Amino acid sequence: MNFTPARVNVPWLVLGTALVAWGLVLTVDRTGLADVRHAGAMWPALIIALGVGKIVASESRRGRRSGMWLLMIGFWLGFTEYTIFGYHDTWPLLLAGAGVMVVWDVLAGPAGPDRKPEADHD
Repeated sequence: MNFTPARVNVPWLVLGTALVAWGLVLTVDRTGLADVRHAGAMWPALIIALGVGKIVASESRRGRRSGMWLLMIGFWLGFTEYTIFGYHDTWPLLLAGAGVMVVWDVLAGPAGPDRKPEADHD
């Protein structure tokens, strides 16, 4: 009997694990078993975890790019959650991040199966 294991969808595995952990922490806080005051402010970590999972599991440049967007947005949301700066103060960081992504794409060169190496010039 041949058994071929199914491919694990890492981003969803990471997200599911993070949701389980977050739910357990919130339950412990709500029932008074422990004082976890800032557990509710950890929600940007879920977006960051999903981005990391997407980057790790992706075999395509497009998938890694979407993972980078999730990371960038998660870190931005975390920054606004844990500092004195609000969304209205820090939204230009998203523009800067978009610029970084464009420059990264340009410097990485063309993508896809039809990418050809440059010919040697003597």
